[in-house]
Amino acid sequence: PTAPAADAHILLRLLQLVRPHRRLLMACVLLYVPLHVGALAQPFLLGVAVDQMLAPAGGSSAFHTLGLAYVGALLLQSAGQFAQLSCAQALGLRVTHDLRNALFAKLHTLEASWFDRTPRGQVLARFTQDVDAVHELFTADAATLLGDLVFLLATATILWWTSPTLTLASWVVFPVLAWGVRRCRVALREAWKQVRAQAGAMQGFLQEH
Repeated sequence: PTAPAADAHILLRLLQLVRPHRRLLMACVLLYVPLHVGALAQPFLLGVAVDQMLAPAGGSSAFHTLGLAYVGALLLQSAGQFAQLSCAQALGLRVTHDLRNALFAKLHTLEASWFDRTPRGQVLARFTQDVDAVHELFTADAATLLGDLVFLLATATILWWTSPTLTLASWVVFPVLAWGVRRCRVALREAWKQVRAQAGAMQGFLQEH
């Protein structure tokens, strides 16, 4: 199969490990709501505060109220970020725990000839480094990707509500960005594969010697 098809197949197999923890996954997703509400409210409140200061009849009481609202939005963002990261860490630990148990059970079903053909260092490297990479996927990469996607959609919605003309003007650069991201993704994918292969070979050598 092609590289994207193989990656999609591996991702679907990994997502099967999340099914027993779908409630925790839903909690991680819902925690993005207060996080992004607080993050998006801050520039909006700053804009309102600037308008109040520039207005001829702007009062200090309204400015103080906006200041308190800004602090509240900042606290809401910080609390949401802490809760979301804690939830993502718990999800990653549970997924990797199940993965390690499945790998250990699979290891007990292999024949003795398989261990004769496969270096022990390579087996240990696969059982440690690859599982750690899966943990990083569920705790850092996936959470960051999902959070950035939600944040971009919410930002685009607010921009469109504020000024459709300026929003369309800002979207002009999207095709160029998409082209650059695609080229970087292909190059980084090949480079990362080489890094993982060399790291695995080094780890296997160290485990053997």
